[in-house]
Amino acid sequence: MTTSRRIIPLEQPPVIEDANLSEWLARMNILTNAALNEKGDLDWKGPWVQQLYLKGSVVTDGGWLMVANKDTIDKPAPVPTGPAGWRSGEGDAPTWTDETSVATTQLQYGQRYTSAVNGYITGVRIWIDDIVDTITYSVWIVEDPEGIQELSLLQAETSYDTTGWHKLNIGTQLFAEGKTFDIVVQKSNHQSETTGTEPWDYLLPNNPTVPLAGQVTHANKELNHLSISNLDANAVDQSTALSAMQPGDKISAAGVEWTIQSSEDNTTYWTFEVTPPVQGSAGTAVDFKFTTYQAFPINYVNIADHYLAIDTVQGFYSSTGYESAILDEDMYGVDIQVQAAYISDDWDFMAYTDSLDQSGAAATALSELDVAWIQQSSMIINRAETLTSGGGWVEDGRLTIPLDSGYRIRVAFSAKRTDSAGYYCSQSAGLGYNDAGSVTVSSSTMFEESTDPALDTRMVVDGSDVVFEVKGQGGQDWQWHTVFFSREIE
Repeated sequence: MTTSRRIIPLEQPPVIEDANLSEWLARMNILTNAALNEKGDLDWKGPWVQQLYLKGSVVTDGGWLMVANKDTIDKPAPVPTGPAGWRSGEGDAPTWTDETSVATTQLQYGQRYTSAVNGYITGVRIWIDDIVDTITYSVWIVEDPEGIQELSLLQAETSYDTTGWHKLNIGTQLFAEGKTFDIVVQKSNHQSETTGTEPWDYLLPNNPTVPLAGQVTHANKELNHLSISNLDANAVDQSTALSAMQPGDKISAAGVEWTIQSSEDNTTYWTFEVTPPVQGSAGTAVDFKFTTYQAFPINYVNIADHYLAIDTVQGFYSSTGYESAILDEDMYGVDIQVQAAYISDDWDFMAYTDSLDQSGAAATALSELDVAWIQQSSMIINRAETLTSGGGWVEDGRLTIPLDSGYRIRVAFSAKRTDSAGYYCSQSAGLGYNDAGSVTVSSSTMFEESTDPALDTRMVVDGSDVVFEVKGQGGQDWQWHTVFFSREIE
């Protein structure tokens, strides 16, 4: 999808022009040394009050955990500028036009948003027009859709029993001036299925690799692509079966079920773009199950030219995969609730939670032990998150160990099951060091509590990095959050 666009402000009250969130967002996952004070420390100050804070001060303000990147008297938390509102301007019963696709197994539709103000998203809602078990809806947010796309799952495949708007629980999503992102709804039809199972060796190389005969390669650096040799592990030619796979069909293996988004014939092997972008457990002669669905017309709704006069919102639709969707001015069955805000560029974001108490102790989104660790050890804080839909190991953050140095490491893992009730939390401590280019890591679990004993976490070495990995459970969807602290040993 390519187009030329003119960016104009959202229809919200104006914000102070020098409120620049770009660098602030750039530090959302990894804090840089710019946030540290002159001694290289973070200085825990507790709940924010109106006073001077020095560079490196860590405070809570409402649900926001923030660190000062310079001496400042600014308020850390975003300050709303006007009321929040649904971007479409539509109420509970929009005047939709009912549409029907060509025969297919899935549709992708949604809206592209480009903001000219700082603020945050407080809600996403999707319109449900089909309530049968074989019709499912999944929702993704795609950041930088015309560049290096970053996909985050907002809702796994779900069927509904009531029509109308359904609001998703997404917490708070920050956006910056000039940021462009897509909210993508994937509507799938899973009736009349055909299955087949054959073996391949399942390899997990670091870089994308052409599979040899009998192999499936699934690279660490390209998690959304499976490359499958035409010959299976029994030297049987499966090219006819592979060529029949289409967007919306499924591949299951090694504890993970993937949905095909697109496919490419590379003569000796096929490459499938898949979601979710997670790996299973490597192995030899792994059974790969292929499920194909008969194509049927799928219903959807839109309002033609709804955003014709608003250059910051566009629509898109495709029955042949997200990458082939065409931009238009229509409104489809998705909407976002936005709140414009003034955000000081003197503070960097660390974490957010809706759970507070009067003292502010619970407002850090970290445990008391985490807060104490900040106070006592003054370590740089990093945050990462990932989704598991199977039993394989999945990366959820990494730490580079420079040559001839050692680091003490603390990691807090937490996870919530998204397709049922389930919870996990643990904390680990470790030592990582680089001896003449050879990295070693040793670690121990400080505590671990879980509703599912199959879940697990670990630290492993990949080149010059210590990688933090999480392991889910086959047939279950888990959302993982990892907070890790590091400090060089001097």
